[in-house]
Amino acid sequence: MFLMKVDALSNYEDSVTIVNKGRTLNLVKIPIAFTSLDLSSNNFEGPIPEELMNLIGLHALNLSQNAFSGKIPSSVSNLKHLESLDLSMNSLSGEIPTELASLSFLAVMNLSYNHLVGKIPTGTQIQSFLADSFIGNEGLYGPPLTQISNGGKGYYSPQPQVSETHDESSNIDWNFLSAE
Repeated sequence: MFLMKVDALSNYEDSVTIVNKGRTLNLVKIPIAFTSLDLSSNNFEGPIPEELMNLIGLHALNLSQNAFSGKIPSSVSNLKHLESLDLSMNSLSGEIPTELASLSFLAVMNLSYNHLVGKIPTGTQIQSFLADSFIGNEGLYGPPLTQISNGGKGYYSPQPQVSETHDESSNIDWNFLSAE
């Protein structure tokens, strides 16, 4: 029988740089039970491997800047602890699976610059993400995107972040006094 102290197995000595929630992190010791997977910028192609959807302990998954194609797997809902999902700059197509709505911890999501189509699922936290998370998908529509007409051809772009109308009755005098 082979026995080893748990402390000796708890970390693998190496370093890795990952992008999680838009931040670059340099990990010097990699925990055995890692919770982030960054496979970005590797020229991977084909469908997103279904096996990735079985990594139920993941908190962050970054598959951006590859050549993944096909649909976003509906089994992404298996990743119950996922907080950050970046599938941007691939060739993914089809609709955004409604199963993404079941990821209640999802705080950061980027699906931009793919070939996604259809309505962004409603009644979910998915609509609370910035429009930048969806741009570059000409077939997507619905909040937080807005339709703009251009010579009879409709396309979708981010909604303005500030109001474009000016109403004199809603002017606020922003003069503040601060005393310490």
